[in-house]
Amino acid sequence: MLGGMTMQDFAKLDGVNRRGIFCQHLASEEYIEMHQFMDLSKVDAIRALLLFRKEFGTSRLGQQLSQEAKQVFYEENHFLVGLNDLDDFLRDILEDWGDAIPVKSLVRNLTVMVERHGCKCGHLADFLQQARIFNNLDSISYEWRDCWELNAREQVA
Repeated sequence: MLGGMTMQDFAKLDGVNRRGIFCQHLASEEYIEMHQFMDLSKVDAIRALLLFRKEFGTSRLGQQLSQEAKQVFYEENHFLVGLNDLDDFLRDILEDWGDAIPVKSLVRNLTVMVERHGCKCGHLADFLQQARIFNNLDSISYEWRDCWELNAREQVA
């Protein structure tokens, strides 16, 4: 994934070039639907992020590069998240990243799917008030769905 470079050589590249390489592997043109029971291996960008993390290892340099990759992943993609899965998304369902920059500070584009008939209005109202926690957000939208649509998506994923 690094084009034959070692991690040390990759780290010597300037930030713009590293980000460009990360974008080639981590930025998806399609929405990335995130939910608790998803098969992470079915989404190319997620699979690439986890491979980068594994390849970089746990050294100080490896952790720094993993954080850069995570930042690119969350900044460059548009995420679809069910309202009921939002807490898991914010805790970063992709793994424990230790003291990494939190997801809420990285996400730029988010669509929240709300079940039309099962929505607890108080829960939605709380989320609408707390949407300001996403301090890097460029766009947020809400999709009202019927329960059967959400369940069908989860079964396919």
